[in-house]
Amino acid sequence: MLRSHEEYGVCLNADHTATSTLFSDDSTLRSNSIVHLQAQLVVVAEYCDGSGAKLNLSKSTLLAMNRNHDCPLLPGVYVLGRVETVKYLGIPFGQSSVDHVLVDSLE
Repeated sequence: MLRSHEEYGVCLNADHTATSTLFSDDSTLRSNSIVHLQAQLVVVAEYCDGSGAKLNLSKSTLLAMNRNHDCPLLPGVYVLGRVETVKYLGIPFGQSSVDHVLVDSLE
């Protein structure tokens, strides 16, 4: 359902747009604005209504990928601070500099 709404995602290049990363019960939505993120959440809610799945926003984290902009607030969702990180599939993400030891371990 999210793939049919590429306008809500992040443009990677002329041919590809990322709307989400999904693995087992871990989901990441990718959006270029808070308005588009809210639209994605409506799509996810429709999916949950039809499938019986549940989205727990209180276990969600909002991360701005642009260090020059503060992350807007979304009710019920934790906003990650500039020096904080969150792990997704064991890999830390955040706005701070990348730890080269971590990068080397992934290669």
